[in-house]
Amino acid sequence: MKIPITPKHISELIDQETANISHILGISNTPTPLGKYIHWDNLRHRTPPADLTHEQWWLGVKFARFSLSRELPMVDKHDRPFSFTMPPLVTEHLHEIDSRGSGRIAMPNEVTNPQTKTRFLVRSLIEEAITSSQLEGASTTRQKAMEMFRSGRLPADKSEQMIFNNLQGMEFIRAHQGDELTPELVKAIHVEMMSDTIRDEDLGRR
Repeated sequence: MKIPITPKHISELIDQETANISHILGISNTPTPLGKYIHWDNLRHRTPPADLTHEQWWLGVKFARFSLSRELPMVDKHDRPFSFTMPPLVTEHLHEIDSRGSGRIAMPNEVTNPQTKTRFLVRSLIEEAITSSQLEGASTTRQKAMEMFRSGRLPADKSEQMIFNNLQGMEFIRAHQGDELTPELVKAIHVEMMSDTIRDEDLGRR
């Protein structure tokens, strides 16, 4: 799986473009350029507006997103807090879903039927564990993964361990869904998701 390229930090871009800030913000002032919430790894392949460079364009986008961002009580390895942004585009889409979906969403009978609801939920979690692990690089087949769960045997290799961990991780998150999201809880989730797939000394680390 390709790892997206990380852009320069906004503080570095500000120092780099101090003399051009007013000009940049006059041209690039939307959190959703091209009508999409795109990452630097995507934006750097697009044509910048007017006479801006890609880094100047990105700086304008980051400024626009910064005014809408909300910080989380977690920090990265440089002690900078994680944050997220809810631009108007996302809010509009959520409103459309609420408006058009209200009263019209039909649930499958196996979800509403008490006798089949639990089986449907378990099967959905297993399918999610398999699919997400395959996207992350697990090489085992769906058939072998299902056989592992049905027989109750332990994972035979790293790929099966990834799938097993994903299911365990989702169960762990569901059990703690009402808990406060703290750095300690995130580390505990990391341990559940990564056990026996990375070095023990790297489990639960920031």
